[in-house]
Amino acid sequence: MKNLILYPYRNALLKGVILAGIFSCTSLFRSASAQGPSSARELLMQLDSIRHSTSVARHFAAIYVETTDRAIHFFSGSTDSVRARTERFELNFAGYFLRAVQAYQTNQSPADGWKDYFADTSLSPLHYQLMGINAHINGDIWQALITGFTPAELKAYRPDYRRFQRSLNQQYRRLYEQVRPTHPLTKFLHSITLGLSKWYGQQRLVNWRTRQFRMAGLYYNNPSLFEIRRKAAAQKMKRINQLILRRL
Repeated sequence: MKNLILYPYRNALLKGVILAGIFSCTSLFRSASAQGPSSARELLMQLDSIRHSTSVARHFAAIYVETTDRAIHFFSGSTDSVRARTERFELNFAGYFLRAVQAYQTNQSPADGWKDYFADTSLSPLHYQLMGINAHINGDIWQALITGFTPAELKAYRPDYRRFQRSLNQQYRRLYEQVRPTHPLTKFLHSITLGLSKWYGQQRLVNWRTRQFRMAGLYYNNPSLFEIRRKAAAQKMKRINQLILRRL
């Protein structure tokens, strides 16, 4: 029944779905770049510097620095080993965005997932934010997982990865309520679906993160199926970018 209700609005719901991804961008690994930040605090400083620059990268950095800070605080009361893993995760994950920024600034080609983001310098801040979220979730998470973890480490990390979802859900709900009164489309969808648009966005957030973790497991356990899923994720990312550019 819910699929029947939501189907006519699935493209319009795309914005809310991708906004949900803001909060799944804050849960990963050590940087693969030798010149990257060596601590979570250094990472925050680097993201903050990008946020205050004139580069188009500033639009995604503005939301990334905030959610990264939330992740650090979420695990601040955990054990030393959990905090160490969290910092390692953050640095590795952020490395993909930071290397894309560096490539753009040095007139090199960014990684495939980030090419659409840096292809046009005349888009709106919202376009850049949504395309950055799309690239980081659908293009970077599984890579950060497989470069940051062995199969045994992936298994050990799973409880923390899932536990952080509670915080992501809370943050998503707060964001949704902030956006709904001022954004006509979000307000309309909330009304016409009797609030299901809010639930739908949260479920997409859960599903996206779960899918990325499963892809990382397939990389080690079923390489042929992993390759199928990887190609599907890349195609999905391209389609989402096209929808963002056409409909917003």
